[in-house]
Amino acid sequence: MTHIYRKGDIVTVHATIADDEYQGDDKVWGDGGPKVRLELVGHYEKLFVPKTSVQLVTPHFNVGDRVGFKLENEEPSPQGKVKAVVDGYVWVKLDNEAMQTFPAKDTVLLDNEQVTS
Repeated sequence: MTHIYRKGDIVTVHATIADDEYQGDDKVWGDGGPKVRLELVGHYEKLFVPKTSVQLVTPHFNVGDRVGFKLENEEPSPQGKVKAVVDGYVWVKLDNEAMQTFPAKDTVLLDNEQVTS
Protein backbone atom coordinates (compact mmCIF):
# COMPACT_ATOMS: atom_id res chain seq x y z
CA MET A 1 0.00 0.00 0.00
CA THR A 2 1.36 3.42 -0.97
CA HIS A 3 1.26 6.19 1.64
CA ILE A 4 -0.88 9.19 0.77
CA TYR A 5 1.08 12.24 1.95
CA ARG A 6 -0.85 14.59 4.18
CA LYS A 7 -0.22 18.01 5.65
CA GLY A 8 1.87 17.55 8.80
CA ASP A 9 3.75 14.43 7.67
CA ILE A 10 7.48 14.64 8.42
CA VAL A 11 9.52 13.43 5.45
CA THR A 12 13.12 13.22 4.27
CA VAL A 13 14.30 14.52 0.92
CA HIS A 14 17.25 13.02 -0.97
CA ALA A 15 19.55 16.00 -1.46
CA THR A 16 23.19 17.01 -1.28
CA ILE A 17 24.62 20.11 0.38
CA ALA A 18 25.18 22.57 -2.49
CA ASP A 19 27.35 25.13 -0.67
CA ASP A 20 29.09 25.64 2.65
CA GLU A 21 26.92 26.77 5.58
CA TYR A 22 25.29 30.19 5.21
CA GLN A 23 24.68 32.44 8.22
CA GLY A 24 21.21 33.88 7.63
CA ASP A 25 20.25 37.55 7.65
CA ASP A 26 17.25 38.44 9.86
CA LYS A 27 15.81 40.68 7.14
CA VAL A 28 15.81 37.86 4.58
CA TRP A 29 15.55 34.65 6.57
CA GLY A 30 13.40 35.59 9.57
CA ASP A 31 15.20 33.81 12.43
CA GLY A 32 18.68 34.62 11.09
CA GLY A 33 19.98 31.20 12.09
CA PRO A 34 22.44 29.13 10.08
CA LYS A 35 21.08 27.83 6.77
CA VAL A 36 22.28 25.20 4.34
CA ARG A 37 21.62 25.19 0.60
CA LEU A 38 20.38 21.86 -0.71
CA GLU A 39 20.50 20.51 -4.25
CA LEU A 40 17.71 18.03 -4.76
CA VAL A 41 18.98 14.79 -6.30
CA GLY A 42 17.67 14.38 -9.85
CA HIS A 43 16.38 17.95 -10.01
CA TYR A 44 17.89 21.32 -10.86
CA GLU A 45 16.25 23.23 -8.00
CA LYS A 46 18.20 24.39 -4.96
CA LEU A 47 16.70 25.64 -1.73
CA PHE A 48 17.79 27.10 1.61
CA VAL A 49 16.57 25.37 4.77
CA PRO A 50 17.39 25.87 8.45
CA LYS A 51 20.40 23.84 9.51
CA THR A 52 18.28 22.31 12.28
CA SER A 53 16.04 20.72 9.60
CA VAL A 54 18.92 18.75 8.07
CA GLN A 55 20.17 15.34 9.22
CA LEU A 56 23.45 13.98 7.86
CA VAL A 57 23.17 10.56 6.19
CA THR A 58 26.58 10.15 4.53
CA PRO A 59 29.37 12.74 4.96
CA HIS A 60 31.42 13.90 1.97
CA PHE A 61 35.23 13.73 2.01
CA ASN A 62 37.81 15.04 -0.43
CA VAL A 63 41.06 13.35 -1.36
CA GLY A 64 43.72 14.72 1.01
CA ASP A 65 41.34 15.39 3.91
CA ARG A 66 42.75 14.47 7.31
CA VAL A 67 40.36 12.08 9.05
CA GLY A 68 39.87 9.97 12.17
CA PHE A 69 37.37 7.23 12.93
CA LYS A 70 34.61 6.53 15.44
CA LEU A 71 35.61 3.54 17.56
CA GLU A 72 33.42 1.67 20.06
CA ASN A 73 36.28 1.09 22.53
CA GLU A 74 38.44 3.62 24.36
CA GLU A 75 41.48 3.24 22.09
CA PRO A 76 42.79 6.35 20.31
CA SER A 77 41.28 6.75 16.87
CA PRO A 78 43.52 5.86 13.94
CA GLN A 79 44.20 8.91 11.76
CA GLY A 80 45.30 9.41 8.20
CA LYS A 81 44.67 11.08 4.84
CA VAL A 82 41.90 10.23 2.39
CA LYS A 83 43.14 8.65 -0.84
CA ALA A 84 39.75 7.87 -2.45
CA VAL A 85 36.02 7.84 -1.75
CA VAL A 86 33.64 5.39 -3.43
CA ASP A 87 30.01 4.46 -2.69
CA GLY A 88 29.99 5.54 0.95
CA TYR A 89 33.45 4.18 1.80
CA VAL A 90 36.66 6.10 2.45
CA TRP A 91 40.06 4.63 1.52
CA VAL A 92 42.68 6.07 3.88
CA LYS A 93 46.46 5.96 4.18
CA LEU A 94 46.93 5.79 7.94
CA ASP A 95 49.76 7.53 9.74
CA ASN A 96 51.44 4.11 10.20
CA GLU A 97 51.55 3.85 6.36
CA ALA A 98 48.86 1.10 6.23
CA MET A 99 45.96 1.51 3.77
CA GLN A 100 42.48 0.83 5.13
CA THR A 101 38.86 1.30 4.11
CA PHE A 102 36.24 2.70 6.50
CA PRO A 103 32.52 3.44 6.09
CA ALA A 104 32.10 7.18 5.53
CA LYS A 105 29.45 7.30 8.28
CA ASP A 106 32.14 6.21 10.79
CA THR A 107 34.73 8.69 9.51
CA VAL A 108 35.31 12.12 11.07
CA LEU A 109 36.94 15.12 9.39
CA LEU A 110 39.72 16.45 11.63
CA ASP A 111 40.61 20.10 11.90
CA ASN A 112 44.12 21.24 12.78
CA GLU A 113 43.39 21.28 16.53
CA GLN A 114 42.27 17.64 16.54
CA VAL A 115 45.30 16.30 14.65
CA THR A 116 47.73 14.39 16.85
CA SER A 117 50.94 13.79 14.96
